Amino acid sequence: MSKLVCVLLAAVMLCVFSAATAEETDDKAVTDPFSGVWVCPEDEDHTVEIWRENGEFFLLNTRFTEEEEFFVTFARCRYDAERNALLCEDGELRCDSLADTPETDEEEEPDEEPDDDEEPDEELGEDEDTGEIRASGFGAVLTIDGNGLLQWTGSGDAVADCAFVQWNLEDDGLFTGDWQDGDTDISILLYSGVYEVTVAKDVNENETAWWEYTCAMDPETGALTGTGSKYEDNAESDETTEIYADGEAVFSLEDGVLLWNDAKEDAGQGMRFVRVPDDED
Repeated sequence: MSKLVCVLLAAVMLCVFSAATAEETDDKAVTDPFSGVWVCPEDEDHTVEIWRENGEFFLLNTRFTEEEEFFVTFARCRYDAERNALLCEDGELRCDSLADTPETDEEEEPDEEPDDDEEPDEELGEDEDTGEIRASGFGAVLTIDGNGLLQWTGSGDAVADCAFVQWNLEDDGLFTGDWQDGDTDISILLYSGVYEVTVAKDVNENETAWWEYTCAMDPETGALTGTGSKYEDNAESDETTEIYADGEAVFSLEDGVLLWNDAKEDAGQGMRFVRVPDDED
């Protein structure tokens, strides 16, 4: 569920930023095929955000790795009309470790009082806000192919080995939104014709189970059908376990109530989900 939240927050931030700066210059209001949030279909933890300001494009490439580290590349770009491409320069690759710092029995020494005459250190390095710089000064070229996919070529670790699809959040007026039945919540997102469904259930005060499905609408039944995985979180051990990856489910509507037919373990039996109003999210 965290991957969807991260990408959704990126989309919201992009909209807020665009609205706040749209009137500063007429050039920024020009529609272009690059601006927006893009996601890697094979790795939804890998996104590219592109926005435009004062005639220049800016790029933020975010990725969660299997080692649970947070990589970001940022570059300033210019549009090449002849190549119909974005040429990005002066990129930086940073890394923030998401692993918990191991506890020690040693007492921490109090921080020394800063010297008022001492100048602040302007060098970037292992800072908790910016992360550790792994590489800098690299470039990248971004193009959009005939299928509407964002292609990235670059140098070294800056290469994004994926064809990105644009994250277009949509509202179908039927399934999209948040639903609830007791201690079980369902969140349904629709982007570029694909439904992402997340089911979260509190098992007890220390354990949470959730299911993640990728679905499509069945044109005959009007229901959402798809496959997905089940996970369990343990708050005490701070561990996430994948229970299975071959789940199947059908989500349907009955008199405005959402039904969850879990073909793997029938976890949704007897449950009837009602929509959560936007002001109660």
